[in-house]
Amino acid sequence: MRVALYNQPAGGGIGGSEFAVAVLAAALRSEHDVEILHHVNRMNRDELASRAGVDLSGVRLRYVPPPSFEHPWSRNPGKRLVTARRWLAELSQDRELFVVFTHHVPPFCHADRGVLVVLFPFAERPSVEAKRPTPLARAGAAATRAFEDMVWRKRFETYDAKVAISGFTRGWTARRWDVSCDVVYPPVDTDFPSVEKEPLVLSVGRFSTTGQSKKQAELVRLFASVGPKRLPGWAYICAGDLGTSPDDRTYFDAVSGHARDSAVTLLPNLPRDELRRLYSRASIFWHGTGLGEDDTRHPERAEHFGIATVEAMAAGCVPVVIDKGGQREIVEHGVSGFLCASEEELLEQTRALAFDRRRMERMGAEARIRARQFHRDRYVTRMLEICLRR
Repeated sequence: MRVALYNQPAGGGIGGSEFAVAVLAAALRSEHDVEILHHVNRMNRDELASRAGVDLSGVRLRYVPPPSFEHPWSRNPGKRLVTARRWLAELSQDRELFVVFTHHVPPFCHADRGVLVVLFPFAERPSVEAKRPTPLARAGAAATRAFEDMVWRKRFETYDAKVAISGFTRGWTARRWDVSCDVVYPPVDTDFPSVEKEPLVLSVGRFSTTGQSKKQAELVRLFASVGPKRLPGWAYICAGDLGTSPDDRTYFDAVSGHARDSAVTLLPNLPRDELRRLYSRASIFWHGTGLGEDDTRHPERAEHFGIATVEAMAAGCVPVVIDKGGQREIVEHGVSGFLCASEEELLEQTRALAFDRRRMERMGAEARIRARQFHRDRYVTRMLEICLRR
């Protein structure tokens, strides 16, 4: 079977969506002809396979230029429908299976079977304003709106299955796009050895200004300013992928500025084995996405799921994270970690753990147990069932 896995996010390096695509491609490659279509211009198969810890031999990667999400407009409804159907049609034509991982409105699917994986619906559903000054104008707006609603429904009907990566994403997909999804949590590497923990706080996330902020600048500034006094003897490591764009480099330099002359270390673009060792050594995991954000007005700024959080828990780190988005589906507050509303609460919960070793060890053990619920085998089993269903 000819399979195309289309990863829509562009820029920012290799992250959660790329990891999920790689794991699915590895599961399909032995019996199917698999190609990954993507917009990350520096990504190659060996690097992706290494980061994801999978075998991608035989899988093709093809870079395609990022599309424009502004569509040509025509007064003729028939032409608008044809334009919508043709947009990115080449990605799914001549395929038996087309799987899209996206934040944006997907293209029409032209494959025999389509599966839509919503990472988070960044865009609101387009609307047509019906408040016009005359009855004729209002009637025209109503007709246009009815037509656009029909095109919208037809677009999503070309996908046989719709999946969201979390209950948080599912809720907002229903609200913003009027699309119902099943939840399939992303794959997570949960096989970590048990080793002696160190007085170390760790955070992991892309150093990027593109899309969602992981709030590294805020976390580094917090630890650098008060960590030595309130967490004596502890260190903080901030790791993550760093892309090549000037904006990302500028952001990384700004974060580095907060780390000068402190117990903070920044480690960009670590090999997977070194990152795994860091997870195993660290005692506490910080995740700042959503910090200071209004997630009712801007839910996209909260964590959509939290793969790094689950990996840390699998290694026995106690997560101390922001109480927003998908983190609420991962962390059992007070049992396997803490959900915090502010920087001060983040620091206080960290300090309480740092001075209570028994509690930290007990919660680390609970975190390992909780992380097993998100093992990658569950993702593979469920996605293969969805993708290959007839």
